[in-house]
Amino acid sequence: MGSAFCNRVLEREVLSTNISNVTHTVIMAPRRYGKSSLIKQVLSENDFDFSWVDFLSVTSKEDALAKISKGANQLLFKLSPELKKIQKQASDFVRSMSPEMSLSFMGQSLTLHLPSGGDSSIEDTLLHLDEYAQKSGKKAVLIFDEFQQLTEVKDNLSVEAMIRHAVERS
Repeated sequence: MGSAFCNRVLEREVLSTNISNVTHTVIMAPRRYGKSSLIKQVLSENDFDFSWVDFLSVTSKEDALAKISKGANQLLFKLSPELKKIQKQASDFVRSMSPEMSLSFMGQSLTLHLPSGGDSSIEDTLLHLDEYAQKSGKKAVLIFDEFQQLTEVKDNLSVEAMIRHAVERS
């Protein structure tokens, strides 16, 4: 990372341009080729707001939905750090979820609880995140790492379909 990162000049330029132009991007290569490092380098060079969703440890549909929800929550918080407004914005952001805000000596956190059978809630969450970013005039990056792990999850097609639907419309 940083000054230790070398080469990949063209790839960094393309990825940075894609993010700036809100072009969804899939990066594929064998393991250990530096995909994650490339993404992290571009994000740090451009100071984009982002959240990282890592599907490597996902073993169920519920795990996947929880990770997506957590990633979207983190990104929402980065887009709108004003403490006094966050609960209202969270309610506007996802009407089908119940926001819970916590303050501690470690900082502040926001948790959005999915209703049972939260399939459409994830789709709504992703679409509302996109809508909120557009309204606030900000660009946000939601990274899905180890996406291929979803193929190992029972009912993976519904998770993939929800993500695909939201991506197509954002």
